Amino acid sequence: MASTDRQTSSQSVAEQYSWQFLERVPYGLAIWDVALVAGARAVVFMAREHRADVAPLPERVRVLWKAGSIGMEIAGRRIMPVIVMADFRPLTTIYEIWFNFYGETGPFVQEAFLLLGKQDYLYLFFHDYGPTPIRKFAFPNDVRHFFRGHHGILKALPEWNDRDFNEAKRRLQDRYGVAQLWNILR
Repeated sequence: MASTDRQTSSQSVAEQYSWQFLERVPYGLAIWDVALVAGARAVVFMAREHRADVAPLPERVRVLWKAGSIGMEIAGRRIMPVIVMADFRPLTTIYEIWFNFYGETGPFVQEAFLLLGKQDYLYLFFHDYGPTPIRKFAFPNDVRHFFRGHHGILKALPEWNDRDFNEAKRRLQDRYGVAQLWNILR
């Protein structure tokens, strides 16, 4: 069965294919990227799981999605890490996917916010090894309203850097377990 340990990641390192990044991380971790889905740019969530756990899943599975942000003061600035969580019921795993609105990849993340605010579906692709996903799932976009409204809120804040974001994320993870974060988010 898939790991239920707390494992998280921000966007993968620049100039690196997401599936290559996933091959080097523990099972149970999820990341995001922007990809072409049916000819349109969309945010895709990708999780690393064992082929034996994912391949036999039925066509329809239950996943609950939440998104939110928790503000924190770091170095005298307000930092707002954004978290998307997916409770993937068939594997009893809750994925945490973090977004840093500013920092080195800020423009790419801001594009992702706009896409998540308008795309009809949330895509979850499962990988083990290699570029081809084992399984692909699409779910109604239950977090669209969050991304539509939060883009403007974050744009109004002073920019922060990756170091301050990572510190805020670390403090939040130290303070809250996965279940607590799940309950905090809407």
